[in-house]
Amino acid sequence: MAVDLAAEAGALEALLLPLDERSWSLPTPADGWCIKDQVSHLAYFDDACRVALVEPAAFVADLDAAMADLDGMTNRVAVAHRDLTGPSC
Repeated sequence: MAVDLAAEAGALEALLLPLDERSWSLPTPADGWCIKDQVSHLAYFDDACRVALVEPAAFVADLDAAMADLDGMTNRVAVAHRDLTGPSC
């Protein structure tokens, strides 16, 4: 399983490393989302996985809040990271 995760991360990194700063703002098929939004979304859920493992109570609290407003949570994740430069997502 870790091998699969490493392969996925490597494939994504190979797509992202050549991007210049302007390219991080290119639109994606997700309406209203750019590449940076998509990557920050992935990073958010990677971190959520870490929280689930090391702080289960915090994860459950975050999950309950997210499930109460799924669209709002998704948009908050994107908006919270829009000021970052592409590679720092």
